[in-house]
Amino acid sequence: MIPGAILLLAAQIPGGSWVEESLVEASPGEDNLGGLLTVGPEIPGERGVVLGAWRDRFAGSLYQNAIGARSADTLRPIWSVRLFGPYDPAPSIAVITDFNLDGIDDVLVGQDELDQVVVLDGNSGLVLATFTGDQNSEFGSEVCAIEDVNWDGVSDWAVYARDEWGIGASVAGVLHLHSGIDGSRVRSLYSTSQSEDTGTQFSSIGDWNLDGVGDLVCLDRGRHTSMGEAIKVMSGLDGSTLHAWKVERATPYVVGDVTGDGLSDVVAGDGAANSSSGVDRAGRLAFLPSEAAIPGWTVEGQSAREALGSSVTVVPDLDFDGRPDIATSGDSAWVQGQREAGRVRILSSASGESLRRIQRDSAYARFGSGLVGFDFGGVARMVVGSRGWIPAGATGETGKIEVLRFDPMLVLSAESVSASAGGSIQLSANLGVESAGEYAFLLATRRGVTRSEFLGVFVPLAQGPLFRQGYRSGYAQVTPQAGGFLDASGSIDFQLTLPPNSGLLAGQVLSVIAFCSPLPFLPGDGKSSYAAQVHVIP
Repeated sequence: MIPGAILLLAAQIPGGSWVEESLVEASPGEDNLGGLLTVGPEIPGERGVVLGAWRDRFAGSLYQNAIGARSADTLRPIWSVRLFGPYDPAPSIAVITDFNLDGIDDVLVGQDELDQVVVLDGNSGLVLATFTGDQNSEFGSEVCAIEDVNWDGVSDWAVYARDEWGIGASVAGVLHLHSGIDGSRVRSLYSTSQSEDTGTQFSSIGDWNLDGVGDLVCLDRGRHTSMGEAIKVMSGLDGSTLHAWKVERATPYVVGDVTGDGLSDVVAGDGAANSSSGVDRAGRLAFLPSEAAIPGWTVEGQSAREALGSSVTVVPDLDFDGRPDIATSGDSAWVQGQREAGRVRILSSASGESLRRIQRDSAYARFGSGLVGFDFGGVARMVVGSRGWIPAGATGETGKIEVLRFDPMLVLSAESVSASAGGSIQLSANLGVESAGEYAFLLATRRGVTRSEFLGVFVPLAQGPLFRQGYRSGYAQVTPQAGGFLDASGSIDFQLTLPPNSGLLAGQVLSVIAFCSPLPFLPGDGKSSYAAQVHVIP
């Protein structure tokens, strides 16, 4: 190595992911389990709840909607209910404020073919109330919760009637706002302008303009405006447009205030979009910050018909930048030659950088057709649906759901960025573990592609030093600092020494490779191996 060389170490190494033991396939007579998933109500004794909607065959070839709640930790069933009547292939569901005052939020389900919505008890699935719209208006085509719109201190809810015409309306589509206390109608919003649609694909975005009334984000299809399609923030008071982003054919997803400016941010997913280089239906996801001063970003699918952006959810901060991250799926992606197997990517909300990629190689499984992220005590889990999954012996797309648990984010950071021959760099590794005794952490170096040399094995113990054994290699030596103990933040400091005879030259790269695996540790398991690059430059 050239004396005085500067060593630059990549600062972050994301961990991998693995499937929990909890996995549920659809039962006989059920179809497309995992096609629609969302966060369920908080139920005492459950770490998290996921809601799903799927098809259920009865009386031969007839169908009904099935709505169910499961533990987000184990996928244990909590309740399920069948809603008879005309089948809607994708019923809209939302969690709303506690309707029956039992201390648990409840569930609103749209049945647009019946022009009605039903309120289900969030604890049992029993029907609490039914609200009906105008005949043939498709009342219930979309439902969502919304912050308080009538100043009574209780969050309310919205129901969209896709084929209803308001008085003096310029286009079909009326959004009805209902009281969260008793379900009575508060007001109805629709467009009377020749330059705007009412909108579609509604979600709550909080009180955007601070007028004390909850607002919504939606897609304006732009059939009457030169601006074309746009995602807009719609006032819950009068339906006026408060803000707009020029985005075509995209579904808006509210991801919370990830930029820290006090306003909710939005991502726009378009699974049918061609890439900027012309790749057919690669898909696209765009981050739309709430302020112009904050940079946005766009990520595109990597292969034809990948359909990136088909589903979106927020996951806990996986790259330690203080912001939650974003998971999105390309459920039509081909994987290892298998058509429409599906792929999920975890993206940094700050930059769109890909942090993790999870995929399946079962043809037509549509892995990622449903996504819900959870934070269990600092460890991220994600419930993923594969609505096209066909188990052995089945003749149709029954579907399945599974829980993914992410192993900890490994963060390597350098205190010193320069070293001469025989010099050292002070490093810190954050294991991000929930508690001691769960994971093994291994550090190694690699020069080139094939040759690896282990530097040390770190095993978190309930009591005592973290560092178990160190090795000296031809490339480097690692020494634990401060006795090798795991500190309260889940970090350990160590020193990486490059010997004078390492043979590294300017322009070469030395990879520091980190492994993190649930115990018992199996060398070579390689579940989660990620490399930080040490670049040798003059």
